Amino acid sequence: MKQVIYYYLCLKVLIKAFAGGYLFITDSTGLPPIVFGVCAVLVLAGGTVAFRSFKNKTKPNEIALFFIAEIVATVFNLIFVSQGTLIESGIWDMFVTGSLFDIILAATIIFFTVKRKSAYINMGKQSFAPQSHEVTGKIR
Repeated sequence: MKQVIYYYLCLKVLIKAFAGGYLFITDSTGLPPIVFGVCAVLVLAGGTVAFRSFKNKTKPNEIALFFIAEIVATVFNLIFVSQGTLIESGIWDMFVTGSLFDIILAATIIFFTVKRKSAYINMGKQSFAPQSHEVTGKIR
């Protein structure tokens, strides 16, 4: 499962970087500049998490935090773009802003990373004191 999340993260970052760069350079869209800024921040954060994951130095919290940030950024982008006068939206615009499918997929990944992390929580050492009616092993 960890490899699937890693490959999805890498694919997501590469597609978002390519689509954002293409639309920003060609200026063929009506997306506001703040959407490109949010996209750039997500690409940098995702690239950092992917690199740390490649070096096996990442924690499940970091992956979950990235996908939480992706959900927040996607909701922000969808609200911000819906308030504008964007008439035609293409597939490249969807890659930059995100969609409801991205939110659902990110929430699923967060659920699995938190679930996997909580499966390994250490309860610590437990010591039990003998009851008064139990034999303590002392010789009288």
